[in-house]
Parts: sequence; structure tokens; C-alpha cells
Amino acid sequence: MWEHKHCVTLQVFNQVKHKVLTISPWNAIICSLAMYGHARTSLETFSDLLTRGIPLNSITFIGVLSACCHAGLVEEGERHFRSMKNVYNIEPNIKHYGCMVDLLGRAGRLKEAEEMINIMPMKADVVIWGTLLAASRTVGS
Repeated sequence: MWEHKHCVTLQVFNQVKHKVLTISPWNAIICSLAMYGHARTSLETFSDLLTRGIPLNSITFIGVLSACCHAGLVEEGERHFRSMKNVYNIEPNIKHYGCMVDLLGRAGRLKEAEEMINIMPMKADVVIWGTLLAASRTVGS
């Protein structure tokens, strides 16, 4: 069922995207594609967005980092995470750090995931620690 809705939604969006001047519809597409396992298409949509001059926001990067996480694209995820602040002047929040902990943990890079938690400018919550714990169980460390 989702596959059909996904195809139709994406087709409609692709037909009207040249008229879309705000970030919200782009975020909806990027995030939903990432959430439903279409990481490559999500990241391609993000690349298309970058050519349009529409200002990005923190939600855009949650979708992008989620897509990288689901596709196992650690280096690309790290690059996007760094670009948030360095290029787009968007301060990462706890959800972005959570995506990075998940990305690193799923890749078996538990020490780096723990280091990410330690450098966070905010206190890690139960979700962050649970993400690291789940990765530790999966990796067996």
C-alpha cells in the first residue's frame, strides 16, 4: 500500500516542485522517503533542494541524517552533520546527535558513538543512551 502511495506522492511532488518556495513540502518528502527505506531517493531529493535556493532548517537535516543512517552512509552522514553548522548555520539539537549516535552505532563504530555523546552540548537523554545500548547489543560489544 505504501509503495503505491509513495510513487503517487513522489510523482505529484516532482510535477509541482518547481513551484514550491518553502521548505516544509521538501522536508515532508525527504523525511518520509528516509523513514520508509528510500534513502537514496531521499538524498537525491535533498540534492535537488540544494539547487533551488530554499533555506534549509533543522528538520531537513533530521531527514537527511535518517536517510544516511538507514543506508549505512556513515561518511556522508558525518559530512552533512558538519555542514549543518559550518555551511548552513544550523545548530544541531539532540535529535541530530541521536541520528549520529544511531548511524555510528549501526556501523559498529561504538567508540565514536560514545565520543559523540560525550561532546554533545546538551545532556544525553534516555533515547540517546538506549540507541547506544541497542547498537552495543547488535554489534555484540
